[in-house]
Amino acid sequence: MSTSNLLEFGFDVLVFLVAVGIGRRRPWVPLIAFVWAVPYLGGNYIGGFLLGFAPAHALAFAIAVLTLTNRRAFPNGVHILRNRLYIYLGICVAAGLVGVCLVYARAGFIDQWLQQPPLRVLRSTGVELLRWLLLIAPVMLATREKLAGKLVRHAILAGLFYCGLGLAQFASEQTVHYDPFPIARVTIGESTYHSQSVMDTGLNTRINSICGEPRYLAAYSCLWFCLVAALGKRVGLTARVRILISIVFLVTLVLTGSRTGLLILLLSGLVVTITALFTGRVRQAAPLLAIGLVLMSIFSALIINKVGSFGARNSQANLEDISSLQIGGIKVPIEWQEIGGISVMMQNPWQVPIGMGPGLWQYYVNPWDQLAVSRAFMDASSVGLDSQRSNIQILARFCDVGLIGCIAVVSVMIGLYRHGKSRVPVSLRGEYLLTFMLVASLMQFAGMADLLTFLMMGSAVQIYRELGPNVQAKDPSSASARPPQLKLSRVSISVV
Repeated sequence: MSTSNLLEFGFDVLVFLVAVGIGRRRPWVPLIAFVWAVPYLGGNYIGGFLLGFAPAHALAFAIAVLTLTNRRAFPNGVHILRNRLYIYLGICVAAGLVGVCLVYARAGFIDQWLQQPPLRVLRSTGVELLRWLLLIAPVMLATREKLAGKLVRHAILAGLFYCGLGLAQFASEQTVHYDPFPIARVTIGESTYHSQSVMDTGLNTRINSICGEPRYLAAYSCLWFCLVAALGKRVGLTARVRILISIVFLVTLVLTGSRTGLLILLLSGLVVTITALFTGRVRQAAPLLAIGLVLMSIFSALIINKVGSFGARNSQANLEDISSLQIGGIKVPIEWQEIGGISVMMQNPWQVPIGMGPGLWQYYVNPWDQLAVSRAFMDASSVGLDSQRSNIQILARFCDVGLIGCIAVVSVMIGLYRHGKSRVPVSLRGEYLLTFMLVASLMQFAGMADLLTFLMMGSAVQIYRELGPNVQAKDPSSASARPPQLKLSRVSISVV
């Protein structure tokens, strides 16, 4: 291990120890620090200075430790939710053990990846555990300080910070032709980095801020925008402020030129629309649906007219077959990870119930056959790729743990929904359902922003739970359900 790697590791350990120590008495401190740190992804350049630290990962582990070791009394719903989560993680471990044996017996591309299958299973399972512990952290670490609302507000503020850097990056390139945040890519087989700028002239440029790549910034921008649309009012933002902030996030999304952001918004909007139609909540969903129609009109105009990088990259003529699916004669953008995972499962239908094992399906495909890999790493003779993260998490989980694991995930989400619903007033249950489905869809489709999305899911549930006692007294349905009570005062009678 090099000196720089030792320094990075030592810094991460220090962040972890400090976060755990402070979090024992003030759990909101590491949570808020994580919200601000997680959009930054290690391996970025600022000017010519490489930033390789990953403090967000250390903070995530600290939050996981605090969640697991928290001993205060919980409502019954938390125990049920936690038990279902343990069952799902047990399924992940079992699928990993079976999958490792099958990989060594049947997979043909083990040597094309940096990690051996056992290490891949360990890392993939550990990351999955981290995600779900972040999900229940706001519920299990909730205090009287309205922690969940505070987390959402800080997430939105952090979004403005990162998007502001991205817009400044765009302005810098257009005025002085200088990219302050080029992407840092590692040279395969070596410990050196080289910078790659995705900036161009005019609207053909793509911004990435300090989020690693444009698609990462796009995924986070979608999450921040949806938080404002669904929870902005609940965390105290006025209508005018919500509109201004939403414009910042949407402009950032367009300037990333990313197909990922468009796919996330399309799929999440589809989930909310179907939920509203099947549950009769169209009136409650009307604001979100109106926003969706406006965005569809704007994005369609950009794509049809091929305006800027966003319009050109997402136009039907420029979408390559290898990075899209044909649905009803229309090309839908999709990354090679999703296509590869689907093809592997179709070739091994007997593994549909249990999956291929966490992260193991990638050993069954040759990564150098994929267009995205050959473009990112010019030397096709190099070997040793790391695991490729998937955008559509529901497909990744289906490949990892199969149908049984996906059923366990649905069970966990049902338990989480019921835990929040138990204290939500009747008048707000429609709004709660739509918000829950919106953020839950982001959990499955915003894979590049997965850790923060899981934390925001738990925060959204806790926000509505905290609204319960305050709104319940104003809810006429709850007042009519209780019989009126007479309060008798003591009367003293004196006899003369």
